Amino acid sequence: MKIKNSVYEGLTPKQRMIATINAQVREDNNELQKLIDTCPKETCLMPDPAYSHMMQFLISLSAAVECDIRGDIISILLAIISKQDDAINSFAQNISNIQAAWEEVLNSYGIDSKEISKISAPKHPVFDVVSALLPKPNMENSKRYEQSLKKVLEK
Repeated sequence: MKIKNSVYEGLTPKQRMIATINAQVREDNNELQKLIDTCPKETCLMPDPAYSHMMQFLISLSAAVECDIRGDIISILLAIISKQDDAINSFAQNISNIQAAWEEVLNSYGIDSKEISKISAPKHPVFDVVSALLPKPNMENSKRYEQSLKKVLEK
């Protein structure tokens, strides 16, 4: 079907999105390209994307680390209730490894972990009780976790 450029140029963002999805579903590369080419272009000023993305990832990673730790805290509480001492030790070790990895990632960027905790996800209140039970981190496992975190930050 032959559609005039003025029709493409007059599409609202919502109409263009729907037309783009439909063109992709039909595998109509010509229409897809026309939708892209006729989309209005804008210029904007914004903070350096590398900085913005790194800050967003850092805060998001902080929340993800806290979620990992909270999951293990909940697992410890369930293991205590069901009297599974081996599981308690395993989850405590995992928390210790995660914490050590996160602190190492922050240190490698020159960030104080106490400072980042002031602007990131709050620690679970039970963490203070659990932290007294934590063993020393297993550095091999901690390193693997650290490398995973750094890969995300360095994208």
